[in-house]
Amino acid sequence: MWKSLISALAGALLLPAGARAAQSSATVSPSINIGGSCAVTSGTLDFGSVGSLSAAINGQGSFTVNCGFFVFYNIGLDAGANGGGVTTRKMKGGTGGQLIGYALYQDAARSQNWGMTVGTDTLAAFSFFGGIQTYNVYGQIPAQAMQPQGGYLDNVRIIVTY
Repeated sequence: MWKSLISALAGALLLPAGARAAQSSATVSPSINIGGSCAVTSGTLDFGSVGSLSAAINGQGSFTVNCGFFVFYNIGLDAGANGGGVTTRKMKGGTGGQLIGYALYQDAARSQNWGMTVGTDTLAAFSFFGGIQTYNVYGQIPAQAMQPQGGYLDNVRIIVTY
C-alpha cells in the first residue's frame, strides 16, 4: 500500500493535476493518378524480291499498339535511319550502300502520307476499352533507275503520342 501511495505522489509531483502528455496531429492523404499508357510493338514491311524497279512496287505491313482504357493517341512514323524525310524515306544497301527511295502511307490507296507531325500526317486513334489494336502500314517504292543487286533496308521508328 505504501508503494502505490509513493508512486501516486511521485507522479503527482512530476505532472500537475489534470495535465497529460501533449499531442499534435496531422493527416496523410494517399493518392494516385493513373494516366493513359501505351506500348507499341515493332512491325515489318517486306517488299519482297524483284528483278527490276521499272514499275512501282507496293508492300504492306503491320504493327500493334496496346493502350489502356480511354486513351486518345496519335501514331507517327519518323523519317527513317538513312536520310530523306517523311515523304522521301530511303532504304540503304546494295554492294556499296546505295539508296532506294520509298514512301509509307496510312491507307491502301497510298494517298495519305504517314509522317510524325501530330494533327498533320499522323494517325489519330482512341482506345475506349484498352487492349491491342493492329494497324496496317502501306508502302510504295516508285519506279526508279536500277540499283545494284542486294538487300536494302531501313529502320523507321513508330512514335505513339498520348
